[in-house]
Amino acid sequence: METASSPAGQELRFDCRPAVMVDPENTAIEWYKEQKCFAQNTNITDETLFANTFPSGTFKDKFTFVLEKASPRSNSHISCSLTYRSPKNGRVSIQRGWEIAVVERLESRPILVNTQESITGFLGEKAAFECSALSEAVPFYSWARVTGDVDGSQQFIKEGAEEEANVLIIHNLTYEDAGLYECVVANHYGESTKYFRLNVTTRSDPPSGINYVSLSLGISLAVVTVAGFVVLFFVQRKLHQSRRLYGPGQSFLQKSIMIMTEKNPIYQSASNGPSKSNQPLLFAAKRTRLLPSISEEPTPLSRSTSNDPDDPPPDDAPLAGH
Repeated sequence: METASSPAGQELRFDCRPAVMVDPENTAIEWYKEQKCFAQNTNITDETLFANTFPSGTFKDKFTFVLEKASPRSNSHISCSLTYRSPKNGRVSIQRGWEIAVVERLESRPILVNTQESITGFLGEKAAFECSALSEAVPFYSWARVTGDVDGSQQFIKEGAEEEANVLIIHNLTYEDAGLYECVVANHYGESTKYFRLNVTTRSDPPSGINYVSLSLGISLAVVTVAGFVVLFFVQRKLHQSRRLYGPGQSFLQKSIMIMTEKNPIYQSASNGPSKSNQPLLFAAKRTRLLPSISEEPTPLSRSTSNDPDDPPPDDAPLAGH
């Protein structure tokens, strides 16, 4: 929204012409005061509102509304809505608005009308301050940077009375440009001062007020918790598979001992004494349990009852010739 400021009695012009030239015959424009329509194209639709608010108002053409002698009674928010048909985009609607600020002619120092106090600029880009003022006499603008406190030392930037002297533009922003800036507007009745604060940041800087350390710790804790549940799941799954493979009550160590016993027949019975045939005596694991408990004695294998002449005779067998 723009500010249209003027001393009383001067002309104010409001242009609703679009940046791209359009066909006026195929363009419709509506004019509003405080969102209430008072004119369509150049036709007044609300005579009472128009006469009470814009007594000197007139349309120069379809796109331009003029207050020939502005008065404080015209102070309000006005806007225009322009609608036309584009060959590429179809129906297009454009809105534009102004805040009218008209003051009586006063023999006084300049009256500052803008409310801008601080802006945020991005590193490497530009920032602009506008110091608008109402003055019966031609105002003179002076810009400076405050290097200390508000009442401290200042660094002169520019001054002038030309049309654009009320605007300060800083190009190629750096962090050193951040700080306080002063605009002094003067006429032969006195002067008025306005301060602006410039903040410089980068577009990738995170917004302030977020504790990213706490956020990182929370994310890390969540990751560790999930990993713990995953590990616990796989451990329980392995235990379940172990019970199915080795049977209830059997551990992996017991299974390993049983396999070693079966594949290494070096164990002899201590209760029967030394074997007469010097043949190692094997112990067979019970098939009903993978490994006997410590209190149980291993069961010796039955001696062979085959008729193979190479097999040794049993201990109680009679010797040949006796």
